[in-house]
Amino acid sequence: MMRCIALAEEFTRHGWSVEIAAETSEVLLASRRIADAGLETVAVPMTIEDHLKWVAASALDAVLLDSY
Repeated sequence: MMRCIALAEEFTRHGWSVEIAAETSEVLLASRRIADAGLETVAVPMTIEDHLKWVAASALDAVLLDSY
């Protein structure tokens, strides 16, 4: 999550709109870092179809998927 937040901060510095799809309610550090960075969070897409709907409904220039 921390590397995604760092990338998101850099993207916003370059004028990109950023959305983070993450469930952070049980990870206080991540929640704080996202809030401190002023980033928007959205519900986590659970299926490929959910991901495609999210991307289609957003005005995103790029999508970065990071998972373990």
